[in-house]
Amino acid sequence: MYSYILVADAGQARFLRVSGPATARQVEETEKMERPSLHGDLGTTTPHATNSDFDPHAHEVDVFVKKVAHRLDELRQAGGIADFVLLAEPHFLGKLRKQLTAPTSKMVSREFSRDYTHADTKVIMKAAFDA
Repeated sequence: MYSYILVADAGQARFLRVSGPATARQVEETEKMERPSLHGDLGTTTPHATNSDFDPHAHEVDVFVKKVAHRLDELRQAGGIADFVLLAEPHFLGKLRKQLTAPTSKMVSREFSRDYTHADTKVIMKAAFDA
């Protein structure tokens, strides 16, 4: 059985698989997702009127949150996972909680509302398991 750590913010999500006993944990980054518009702009035109409240950045983040939640659900359904640990930027974590399915949400053992997306695995492991 594995634990999975999700480290995420509005631009990227890192998935780390953790195995082994607490005294000798092994960690491997298995996947990294990035919001498609992270490295470019969202364009200057939208299908909405210019006086609209539509925010293309917020929409892109919402779509990204749904993709990350869907990926967590896929991992859960594949089996072999003991729990999920979420380390995410506070705003992203709030949005993610709303998108998680009930079965996936039940597998979240710990969550921390802090951005660790640029931290190395040693710092992430300490935050996830030594808190």
